[in-house]
Amino acid sequence: MQNKENKFGFPSKRKIEFELNIKIILICATVILSLFTCKSSKSKSPIISSTRTIINHSDSAFIANAIESLDTANLPLITVQVNIHFVGNRNGNFYPGKASDEKYTNGLFWSEKLIGHANHVWRSLEASSTSRKNYLGNARLQFKIYTESQNTEDKYQGVWFWDNMNQVKRYYQEKVLNIILHDTGRPKSEQLSGIACGLNMCNELSLNGAYDNAANGGKFGWWSFAGTLNHEFGHICGLCHAFYCDNECKDIDLDAAKECHTAPCFNDCGGPNSGVCKCWDTGTKNMMGYNASGTALTPCQWKIMMRNLCFSKAEYIIKNFRSPKN
Repeated sequence: MQNKENKFGFPSKRKIEFELNIKIILICATVILSLFTCKSSKSKSPIISSTRTIINHSDSAFIANAIESLDTANLPLITVQVNIHFVGNRNGNFYPGKASDEKYTNGLFWSEKLIGHANHVWRSLEASSTSRKNYLGNARLQFKIYTESQNTEDKYQGVWFWDNMNQVKRYYQEKVLNIILHDTGRPKSEQLSGIACGLNMCNELSLNGAYDNAANGGKFGWWSFAGTLNHEFGHICGLCHAFYCDNECKDIDLDAAKECHTAPCFNDCGGPNSGVCKCWDTGTKNMMGYNASGTALTPCQWKIMMRNLCFSKAEYIIKNFRSPKN
């Protein structure tokens, strides 16, 4: 049947009603189809996806229970993305040498050794005689130098060289933990010290004295700075000094008095003890104490770190999860 138009040239009322009904039917069909498609897609999602931040409520409980029970088989491997910044001063700086150049002042060689030794410690935590209990073996944590191939400014794949602190640029911002190596002492003082940005998963720490030791044959090599790196990262992950009076683990598996040795404890979570504690004579290996080893953590300390790492939203923390039900 032909559609008739009125005298003004508009479609008839019957035609408008017919076309409107057809549109409604098509819209309803589209909505129903899209709902079915979304439901099908969700049913194929893994229990825990390989993600750096998103953990749903049921998985949070599972992960928290695995940490508490030291069930490492059901915990993620944590990768900490880092960049290393060598900052010079009037006394000199590391240089970007070739891979075959094994001079200690070759920053690429030295940084590879630094990260390698730090990761070795995380893979094989040892016992400390001063602790009531020890977490032994793999801490489920590793450092990895981060780079982006499309960044033409990143000439040395995540390792940077600067003439002074004013030049330092943090190109990857929140994607990395920035490790700043900057000598602040006098030449040939061969010191070793470190500073963390805080206790809340912030993303920067400083190591002082590396170039001075490397250039002058000082006693603190990359292995010593690797220990300081781990110590300062422990602070970033929420750990206080082992000799701190109000340490969370003090009455669980950590003996603050033994860690301090010459006093009951020290009343500062992260500051230098200024001679109050004679830490170097304790025989401790605890990473959060002052000692030449730094290869031990108590289970309580490890749990604090792992909880903060697993549930952190920091972009530089990558969590390689397994499905707990597989």
